[in-house]
Amino acid sequence: MDDATHKPALTIDLVTDTRALIGLGSEWQRLYEVADADVFMTRDWQLAWWRHLGGTRKPRVLIARDTRGIARGLLPLSLEVTRVGLRRVHRLRFIGDDHVGSDYLDALIEPGWEKAVVAASAQALFARQESWDLLELRDMDEHSSTAQHLCQAMGDEYELQSTPGLLCPAGDLDPEQSPEVFLRQSRRGENYRRRRKWLASQPGFRVDLCRDPNTLAPALSEFFRLHRLRWAKAGGSSGIEGAAVEAFHREALIGLAAKGHVRLYTLWVQGSAVASVYALTRGKTFYYYQSGMDPEWRSRSVGLVLIGETFADALRSGFTRYDFLRGEEAYKADWVDGGRRLMSHRLFRRNGPGARAVWGDGLLRKAKGSIKRWIPGRSRESGQE
Repeated sequence: MDDATHKPALTIDLVTDTRALIGLGSEWQRLYEVADADVFMTRDWQLAWWRHLGGTRKPRVLIARDTRGIARGLLPLSLEVTRVGLRRVHRLRFIGDDHVGSDYLDALIEPGWEKAVVAASAQALFARQESWDLLELRDMDEHSSTAQHLCQAMGDEYELQSTPGLLCPAGDLDPEQSPEVFLRQSRRGENYRRRRKWLASQPGFRVDLCRDPNTLAPALSEFFRLHRLRWAKAGGSSGIEGAAVEAFHREALIGLAAKGHVRLYTLWVQGSAVASVYALTRGKTFYYYQSGMDPEWRSRSVGLVLIGETFADALRSGFTRYDFLRGEEAYKADWVDGGRRLMSHRLFRRNGPGARAVWGDGLLRKAKGSIKRWIPGRSRESGQE
């Protein structure tokens, strides 16, 4: 963190309506670029989420500006009235933190301005403390210090509760290593080569890669079809659930593809698309977001083969990090051996309604956990196709 005393004083502009939120385009993009944030912090992703999935929430985006009016940081929050535990509270949350698996959410802060932006944001939140009860920051990188520094700046009257979340399996790629060597050395290398050889012998075998926003629609439609097929027997997908979520992806990916952040892979054989991978990129990081597969081809391991193809393409394209994002499915460990842990944080006044809501929520969770231990449950299998 920098020394805030060496920076000009910052003021906070509060965005409270959708029109003003849309108007943040160039400033949001600049902060995203200089902050080196993860792809889920792009304006394209966040604004598309707001349009299709924001529901009854209200924008509460904090923008920290210097004396020249230049935005040095942005905290993309939204306000909702909801229940936590048994209490009705006014809760501040990240935009984009529900329905679509946005990992590594955070503030966007220009390097060197971290302490000044957090201090100004904390002051603004404190000044408006009667308008909110609970600040809930979900799915942040475990190494982010934003929540901790906000709490420190808010003072002893406030408390922070932090809870570990899901692991995002990930691994580094050696830019000097060829795709052939990587695949040969991976735990699934032999199976990949054998399955791919058989598929390559079939009529019409090919793997298409779509990155162009002008030709994205057909590839995305195939992905949605295959994703629905993949999860049909399980009662549907929780990752892409419903028409509103699909509409969000259709909008978000147009803008993201125009900036070079999208890679859609489709495996074709015998005239049909049988597997698809939806990937995002940012800098040198490749994010495996979702997949789809025709169950009729499960025995031919088309999902495995296509994952291998994405690793080969990532290496050829110069990516140095492959991130499977949230979820510890066993097949991911066959390809990578590290990861990033997600964290969720709750910030509230110690004697306020947010504290009482969190306390009640904790009691409810314990009670539900006790009940579950006494009732036999069903396990849901999850794994690589």
